[in-house]
Amino acid sequence: MKRISSKTIAAQLVRDFDIDNPNRIINAVAEWCREALVFIGTKESFVRKECVIPYKNYKAELPHDFYKLIDLKIGDDYPEISTRSFRITSNDDANLADRRSMQSLDNLIDPPSATITKYNVENGYIYFTAENGSVGISYFAFPLDEEGDITVDISHLEAATSYCKYLYLQSRAVSGKVPYQIYKDQESRWYQQCARARGNNTMPSRGEAERLASIWNNMTPWKGIRK
Repeated sequence: MKRISSKTIAAQLVRDFDIDNPNRIINAVAEWCREALVFIGTKESFVRKECVIPYKNYKAELPHDFYKLIDLKIGDDYPEISTRSFRITSNDDANLADRRSMQSLDNLIDPPSATITKYNVENGYIYFTAENGSVGISYFAFPLDEEGDITVDISHLEAATSYCKYLYLQSRAVSGKVPYQIYKDQESRWYQQCARARGNNTMPSRGEAERLASIWNNMTPWKGIRK
């Protein structure tokens, strides 16, 4: 898949809006592109990665391009996730739902009492009930180029550009520097382009549609039945 750097989108905004200081908008466009990819939310928005990271003192820092965790593994074991507000539970009860909450890992004084390793993802870290070690993770990442700039799949270029223009015009419409209707028109264009990009990515190809039709036809109960 071909990807376009956020700097290319920033250059288009500089040209279209005659921006005097391009350096002021480069970082903003990079952040806006991240937001646009999250809003579009298809598999083409991100890249899938795997890596091994160390954890120390019950936590591991997530990679800088991290977006969403797919799975993790410690050795041959797949730790159990805790989605509760607390990260550690007492192992007195075999039923996880009935276990008692204990200290948060942020304020941990005594070692965890849970015998099964659990984890929780929060604020750029993975928290564990095991103290030290290494963990393999698979995750969806924001696509970056060699210079560390966010990149956008070519199928999302128009949508991401529309989103950047929409946010650029937002503050200027509020301050009265551009007519409010121009801002609203760009907002509508962003919504249209976002829906189009999402629809194009999720629409099955002709080959995929034919395979789905074949599966469906094989499942139909009327095949071979005569009236």
